Amino acid sequence: MDPSPQDVPDKKSPQLLSDFLGKKGDDDDNPFLDENLPDKFKNTHFSFWSLLECFTLAFIIALLVATLCISPLKNKDLWWLRLWKWEVMVLILIYGSFAFDWVIKIIVFCIERNFLL
Repeated sequence: MDPSPQDVPDKKSPQLLSDFLGKKGDDDDNPFLDENLPDKFKNTHFSFWSLLECFTLAFIIALLVATLCISPLKNKDLWWLRLWKWEVMVLILIYGSFAFDWVIKIIVFCIERNFLL
């Protein structure tokens, strides 16, 4: 009995298989290649102030953790307010705008990358 055409597996040519896998060869339209990125995104360097803000952020968070973990500091008051509350207030005042600025930069970068390139 001959196998029917439905039972025979369909062998795809290597060209169709490579098209299926996305290896077409035309990489000019790919926006995620390094060649298509503008120079301002390729050579991104952090300024001194950005690095200083990152280090002080880590320092304030470490100080906050130490204040909440060490028992003599846990009950320390400064002007009728707990020390950890002062640290949280300083953290929010200094780094609220810093974090908001970075969030806006990330959103703008994603929008430019997806729609303008």
